[in-house]
Order: sequence, then structure tokens, then C-alpha cells
Amino acid sequence: MRTATLPGVQVKLRVNGADLHEYADNRDGLYTPKISRQYVEAVSGAEFEICCAVEYGAIVSHTQSDVVACHVFLDGKWAVARVMDPSNLARAHGKAENGTGEYSIIGRVENVGGHYYRRPFGKPMDNVCSAAAVLIKRQYTFAELATDESSANDIKPESVASLGELKVQLIWMRRAGAPTIPSGQSDFIPAAGEILPEKCLKGRAISRMATLGEAKACGAHAAQDATYPYGEEPFATFIFKYRSKRDLQIEGVIARTPSPSLLEDRDPGSLTAEEARGLVRRMRAQQDKQVRVKREKRSRSVTHDSDTATVASEKRRRKRARASHDSRIDVIDLTDF
Repeated sequence: MRTATLPGVQVKLRVNGADLHEYADNRDGLYTPKISRQYVEAVSGAEFEICCAVEYGAIVSHTQSDVVACHVFLDGKWAVARVMDPSNLARAHGKAENGTGEYSIIGRVENVGGHYYRRPFGKPMDNVCSAAAVLIKRQYTFAELATDESSANDIKPESVASLGELKVQLIWMRRAGAPTIPSGQSDFIPAAGEILPEKCLKGRAISRMATLGEAKACGAHAAQDATYPYGEEPFATFIFKYRSKRDLQIEGVIARTPSPSLLEDRDPGSLTAEEARGLVRRMRAQQDKQVRVKREKRSRSVTHDSDTATVASEKRRRKRARASHDSRIDVIDLTDF
């Protein structure tokens, strides 16, 4: 994904070494030169990383102390910020293809030990991690969004307005002091919480959430204090609207899976041997069913005719002669009993 004002920088989401396919968000009124929006398909349980590919000369710092802060927001909540140093990217250009350096953000690093001290300038990080500093990494992960029918009265609409969105902002900042060991643990809580009331979605097709995965051990890592001398307005913003495949189909981003055509409607020459045998079996079963239905109808018709004849015969036998008071006339009583 690229922005119109920064074509030399591309931000991608990557899963298992492959970039996620992007689908355009073509809704009217959303175009902004500094902001780019794309849909991507999210698979629950998949870990992903954010990759920034920067062409040579695309980002030029104002001073040697200026770097780019990459702020990451998951479902509208700030998750982490990473430093992207243009000078380091420039050195990487010589090793990368087509003069492009790449910078990856794989998650959040935390210090669960709680103790740290500053690294002397120019000294390798491996030599300054104290025994008390225990660093862990929590990688970005897609997960199922759990919902229920509970009330949404206690949830502020703005807190769930950005569900289904992963946002990356690029902001110029200036280093303040020497790098340090990361301190403290994450207070990140997913915007959706453990279970989200269905009413909060307001009809939106969202069944995924982005969060931080399980803690894993990691090696040395540096943190950087910074100031924002040029303001905190991002010079580029990338928004990934992640959805399940079904959600993308519901929103009309991708076509729905067509229903398979019936074998009877297909060209016989296009059928495989197995499909042809299946079609023959199906047609024979239909013919057998039709024969059984005809036999049952014929059997019911014969039985009904026989019963009718028997009743008529009984009625005729019940008719009897009755003598009249007039001895000259015989009267037949036709009353049915």
C-alpha cells in the first residue's frame, strides 16, 4: 500500500513470509493524499508482521537526529511505536533489490524483569542487558471476534468505531538521549475486550480482531526517548481494513463463491469419468423412484375401485320388499340402512 504523497514508501502486512493480497476500498469520499486504505483477508490465529519498504531517497531526514516514528494502532488502540532510521535504511539500500530497504515491525517487546539502565553510546546492546532485565516479545495476531447479545450501554461508540482496522502512522521525531533497555510491561487491552456486544458492530461485517499474541523470549532490544519538534501530525497513514473471507464477500469487496452447477446442466463432454458415473447413478435412482410412485398409485386405485363395488353390492342386498295396505300393489322400499 502506498500514499499519493509518499509513493516511494510501501507498507504491507506479511503472514508466513508472504504479503497479504490487498483489495481497494473504493467508497466515495474517502480519498486523502496522505492516507491510503486497503482491505486484506485475515485468518484467525495467523501471526503477522508490518513491513515498510522504502525506496532510496524516499525519506530524507532534516537533521542527523531526526528519525521516523512508526505508530501502530490495533482496532483504534495504540499498541506500539518503532523507530525507523532513514540513515540505516540508506545503508540497507546497497544490499536490497532495486535500491529498496525494508523495515519490519513484528510486535511489541516488553521487559518483565523491571530493571534497566542506559546503554553507553556506541556500546553493543548484548553487553548491557542486566540479569534482572527479562525481555519478551508478543507478536501481532489475528483472532476471532467473540460477540454476544448483552447490552452495549456501557460502551462508548468511539471506542469501537475503528474495529477491523490496523493503522500505521509515520511521524517525524527527534531522538532525546541515548537508547535504553525497554522498561515495563504492556497495558494493551484489545478494543473489543473478551466479548463484544453484537450491537456495537451496527451491522458491520466484522468477525476478526487484531491483538498481541502469547509472550515469547526474545534477545536484546533498544528503546528510544524522543520529542516531536515538527508536531505530531503524521506525514503518511496506512489503514488496513482486515476481514475474514466471508466478511469481504458480505461487504462486496470480493465476489461471492458461485454455487456449483448441477451435473445435469453441464455439457456431457466436460464431465470427468467419476462425474459421469455419478450422473448415471443419480438418473437411475430417479427412474426407480418414479416407477415405485406409479406402482403405488396404481395399487391405491385398484383397492379404491374394489371397495366401491363392495359397498354398492351391499346396498343392493339391503333393499327389501315391503307389503302395501293395498293388496293389489307391491311397493319397493329404497331407503338405505
